[in-house]
Amino acid sequence: MQMDEQNAAEVLSGSEAGQLVEAALASGADARFEVGGASMAPTIGPGDVVTVRPASAEDIRVGDVVFYRRSDGSGHVLHRVLWKRHTAGKWVLRTKGDALRSLDPPVAGDQVLGRSTTGASRARAWRGLIRVCGYAAVSFFRKRMKPRIDAN
Repeated sequence: MQMDEQNAAEVLSGSEAGQLVEAALASGADARFEVGGASMAPTIGPGDVVTVRPASAEDIRVGDVVFYRRSDGSGHVLHRVLWKRHTAGKWVLRTKGDALRSLDPPVAGDQVLGRSTTGASRARAWRGLIRVCGYAAVSFFRKRMKPRIDAN
């Protein structure tokens, strides 16, 4: 059987794919992969292809989507950074999937492997669309809510 990129993606499990992405980032290369989960929807959904660039916790900013190794080694996560602190000489981040209600456990700086370079532009597009729809709704209802004065 001849192996092409599409077949290779089907053969790899999530943990194996995560390990390959981690190895690519550790070597200094960007990594592209297909997202399997829906925790970052609507910004990044299942089947979307993201590019992750190597980055350390020091390079990360609030709002970035980061790829990190779980503290128990059970897998990898691609979630948005909500806050970042430097205490006792170490970085700690708190992340959350855009579609989730609860925060992830604290992420130590050495767990951070990279930052997504794809999801950020898509998030800006969603925010822009929401903003335009909001302005349109306010304008529509403002016109409808104005008191009408009858000439009679």
